[in-house]
Amino acid sequence: MGHMAEVANVPIEEIPLSGPELIFVAYPAALTLMPGANLWSIIFFVCMLFLGIDSQFALIEGVSGHFEDNKIKIFGKVWSPEMYRLGVILLNALVGFIFNFTGGFHFMEVFDQYATVVPLMVAAVGEVYIFTKIYSIEKLEAEVHDHTGERFPAYVVFALRYILAPVLILLIVCSFYIQIFV
Repeated sequence: MGHMAEVANVPIEEIPLSGPELIFVAYPAALTLMPGANLWSIIFFVCMLFLGIDSQFALIEGVSGHFEDNKIKIFGKVWSPEMYRLGVILLNALVGFIFNFTGGFHFMEVFDQYATVVPLMVAAVGEVYIFTKIYSIEKLEAEVHDHTGERFPAYVVFALRYILAPVLILLIVCSFYIQIFV
């Protein structure tokens, strides 16, 4: 990044160091400076393509698997697995069109900021609560012992009961504070 700032004669703070600018601006610019730039560029973008395809497999299987396993009715009917997958793919394509227009990078920044960090933290708090309070840590420990023959160390049980949920809630509050006020 320092080399790019020097060549462009701009301060390093103006060089994109994260997000889509890093992948679609900074890396390609750096690749053009390497020997065999065309080969490295092809390899880089093929890797990005495969990464995107792999992410789509995980999304489609995760969401459609939920519908299939729980026999969820849509429009009053339980659909075949192929139809669930088609529905997820079409919905994903419709949502993805937002990112292909003029304001796509702006929408991607907003989506990245508000649809990833906070929901993941809330999901983590929910999981900790479910496994420690609703399911109970004792049942979880017994199942782990049945499958592995090992027990949780005392500090893990203590952390799950008393430390992890408050720390995650504090992280959520800090994340909201940073997103709103900083």
